[in-house]
Amino acid sequence: RYRKPFMRLSGNAGCLDESSLVTTNYGLMTLRDIILQQRTNLDFEGFEEFKSDIKVLSHDKTWNSITDIFATKDNTKGYDVSTKTGNKLRGSYRHPLYTLSYDGKYEWKRLDELSVGDKVAIASHDKITLDGNDESNEKLFLLGYYYADGSLQWNYKTSAFNLSFTSKDENFLLEMATKFESEFQGLIASKLKFREAHGTHTVVLGGLRRSDDFMDFLEEFIDLDSKKKIRPDTFIGVSTNGVISFLKGLFRDISIESPTVVVFSNLYYENVLLVKQLLHTLGINTGKVRFHSNKQNGTYRLSILSYSLEQFVNIFGKITGKKGGITICPPDKVNTNLNLLPNILGLLTETGGAKTYGVAFNDCKSRGRSMSYEKLSKGEGTSEYVDRILKDNYFWDEVISIEEITQKFYDISVANTSSFVANSFVSHNTGKTLCISYLIQNSAELFP
Repeated sequence: RYRKPFMRLSGNAGCLDESSLVTTNYGLMTLRDIILQQRTNLDFEGFEEFKSDIKVLSHDKTWNSITDIFATKDNTKGYDVSTKTGNKLRGSYRHPLYTLSYDGKYEWKRLDELSVGDKVAIASHDKITLDGNDESNEKLFLLGYYYADGSLQWNYKTSAFNLSFTSKDENFLLEMATKFESEFQGLIASKLKFREAHGTHTVVLGGLRRSDDFMDFLEEFIDLDSKKKIRPDTFIGVSTNGVISFLKGLFRDISIESPTVVVFSNLYYENVLLVKQLLHTLGINTGKVRFHSNKQNGTYRLSILSYSLEQFVNIFGKITGKKGGITICPPDKVNTNLNLLPNILGLLTETGGAKTYGVAFNDCKSRGRSMSYEKLSKGEGTSEYVDRILKDNYFWDEVISIEEITQKFYDISVANTSSFVANSFVSHNTGKTLCISYLIQNSAELFP
C-alpha cells in the first residue's frame, strides 16, 4: 500500500553552542544574543521565524539576512572540534563545515563525518572599510589601553577605585591621563610617580565610584570581579572602526621580538582567542594560541603570521615595541608556504598540470606537497573553480582533535546562501532550509 513520505522539519539540525561568535553586520555576536534580540529566553525547540535587520557573513563573503532561529532538544549529541592554529567550535553532530576534499573540491562535511587531519575553511575579510567617525572610538581605544597596561585596584582608605598606568615614556603617560580625564567624568590624575630602579613612571587616577562614567563603561565589557577577562559579547554592535580602535589601544602592549615576529599575550585564554577572531574579521591570520609558562603564572600567546603583517601594518601602522624599540616591518619576501591549499593535485591536473604550474605541480605530485595561493595564481583564468578558490582565499586549518559531547544546540537559517561564519569557521545551517530544498529537488521521486 502506498504511503506518502513524511519529513520532520524540526529534527536535530546542524547547530552550535549558544556562545559561538557569529560574524554579523553589527560585529561579532553570540548565537545567544542573536536569539535574544527576539526572544526573552532560550527555552524553545524547533524553528521560529526571525525578524531583525541583523545580517551575517556567508561563505561567499556576501552579507545575508537571518530568516529563522532553531533549537534542538536537550542532550543532543555533538562534538568539540579544535584546529592546529587554535580555533575551536562546539556543534551538534549534524553541523556541516566547509572543507577541501581529497580531489581539491569544496564540500560540506558534518561534524560526525569529520576526521582528524581534515582541512576546514577559516574565513577572513579581504578589504576593510572603515565606518567613518564613531563617537565611541576614542573610548574604545582607551578601553584597549586599559586592558593592555592598566590596573584597577580598590582603595580601602578612600572607599573608591584607583586606576593606574605605568610606562617609561612620561609624555605619553601624561597624554593618556589627559584623554581619560576628558572622556570620562570623575577621573582625576592625582599622582605621578617615578621608580628609578625600573626607570618607569606611574600615573594614578583615583576616586572612582561604581556609578562614575568610566566604571559604567568598563562594566559594559567586563565583570569587574573577573580581573580584566573580556566578556564574549563585548563587541556586539561595535563598528569595524571601533574594533580597530580597541585593538590599537590593546596593541600598546604587543611584543615585537623581531621586525617580522609579532606576539600578543594575555593572562586569559578567552581574551587571546577573542583577539584572534577579531583579527580574522580584519583579514589578519594568526598562529596557534600557545601557553607560555614563567615563574609567576604564565600567559597565552598569539603570533601574527608573517604573510599577514602587511595587512596588519596597513590597519595599525608600524607599531614599535616597548622592549628593544623594534618596529614592525613586513618581510620583503613573504613566506607563502604558511597559507597552503591541501589536496588539490586532481584540480591542478584538470587545469594544465606541469604546463601551467611548472615545478610546483611536480612537487605536489611526487612529494605530496600542498600549494600556496601565490603559485596557484599561475592558473588564474584556466577554470572558474580555480578563480573561485583564489577569490575566496580561505585559510585551511587542520583538525587536530574531535571530542564527543551532549547538550542543547542552536542554529540560524540564512537567506540565499544558507551559510554563516561562526568562531571564524565557515558553517552551513541545516534544518528547514535544507529540508525544503531536499523536498523540492526530489519531489518527483518522493511524490510520484
